[in-house]
Amino acid sequence: MKTSLWLAGLAVVILGTAGFILSLSTTPVQPLTSETSSTPVLPGQPATSPPAQSQGPSALSNEDLAKLSAYEQWLEENRLLLQGMPMLERQTALWEKREALFGDEASRIWGERESPMHANQDAFQAELQRLDQAHEITPEETAHQLKTSVEQLYNNDMARRLIGPDVMARTLFSLDAVQSHLHTLSADARQERINSLRRQMGYPEEAISRLSKQDQQRNERWQNGKAYMAERNQLARRYSGDQLDKALDDLRAEHFGRSAKTIALEERDGFFRFERERRFGVN
Repeated sequence: MKTSLWLAGLAVVILGTAGFILSLSTTPVQPLTSETSSTPVLPGQPATSPPAQSQGPSALSNEDLAKLSAYEQWLEENRLLLQGMPMLERQTALWEKREALFGDEASRIWGERESPMHANQDAFQAELQRLDQAHEITPEETAHQLKTSVEQLYNNDMARRLIGPDVMARTLFSLDAVQSHLHTLSADARQERINSLRRQMGYPEEAISRLSKQDQQRNERWQNGKAYMAERNQLARRYSGDQLDKALDDLRAEHFGRSAKTIALEERDGFFRFERERRFGVN
């Protein structure tokens, strides 16, 4: 199954797209962080103590220290409320308060690792990992939570439009929990479910119809590929050397026509495309 690296890549795709457009917008980024501790931590300092200086060379001013004290008091007064929020909502609230008090200095004081883009990427990757293993909920609920997470991360309409249904659907159909549901269905029921999920992700009906035909072509390609691999394994047990090479050339030509040479080059490099994991709605 997929590793966390795959999920990290998906997070980068979504956040990179949205982050780029937001950097061009005059609307301030709504930054997020997963921490609930009250103070920024500098190297060598305990987590509970206020910073003696910022990440830059100059020390915090008395005004900044007063703002930090106000931030700590706000955290204490709202601790139970913050703990009860969903992770992304809590992160938004924390960074909004920091920016309200410190403005652009918030990222400098709390450090680059907790800057909005890093925090967004970490938070969204964590959310993807949770949804990846959320086998107890339906694909429709997973789709809803995925869309909600993106909307919480970026409430900029232009960013959401640029992320678009293609990236959202690919992310959804790449989750193990969703694929587990789809693999239990009959071919017809699975296609209906995929169409419904694409509709939920924002595809228009024309695109859903076009992608459904593409899915059927993929199904036929995979069926052909599986049949080829079964026959290939039989030939490998019967022949070797030049005899095997000739038999495989004929078999590839029978199954793949003009693509036979491409398949042969892939196999020469140790890649067998029909031994990959089948992800319905993706490949």
